[in-house]
Amino acid sequence: MLLEDCCKFVHSHYDCGQHGVSFGHSNRGADPWQSKRPILAKLHGSVDTGDIVPPTWSKVVDSRIREAWRAAFDLVQGANHIRFIGYSLPLADSYVKYLLKSAIVDAPHLKTIDVICHDSTGDVKRRYDEFIRFPNYQFLNGTTQAYLSGLGGHTPTTQDGAGFSFCRFSNLEAVHRQYAAKHSV
Repeated sequence: MLLEDCCKFVHSHYDCGQHGVSFGHSNRGADPWQSKRPILAKLHGSVDTGDIVPPTWSKVVDSRIREAWRAAFDLVQGANHIRFIGYSLPLADSYVKYLLKSAIVDAPHLKTIDVICHDSTGDVKRRYDEFIRFPNYQFLNGTTQAYLSGLGGHTPTTQDGAGFSFCRFSNLEAVHRQYAAKHSV
């Protein structure tokens, strides 16, 4: 519930305007990039609903899980850049591998694939290297916390006349490039 809790925090501390900060849902066949909200597809269910699907189970059992997988497929297929943050690509998660391979086959605009994951043994990098055959792929060995902490010094905060604070995350790509330069293997 990390992302949902972040939305709640932002709503309670910042003026988010009329629509606020929340997650959209992709409709199959619709262009998910037209949404003004980020899409969150929970591929293994969610603790808030009690619908948890371990990596080895069939993903077609529950219609809500099926919708999340369709949304993820649509997003990956339409992506320009893909970033895995903190996902170790476990051996048992063959469904994610299938989803990625099938969506990337017809992803005409895909430019880069980046993986940011802690890997003390080299096993995670090896799994990704064996799985991904893409010219602009890079594996960055580091923690999610270290990756996201780089945003702190690059996120300008301003106040409007009423005293509300506004955060801008327009420097995410610059922070990513700096992190990549430090942590590429």
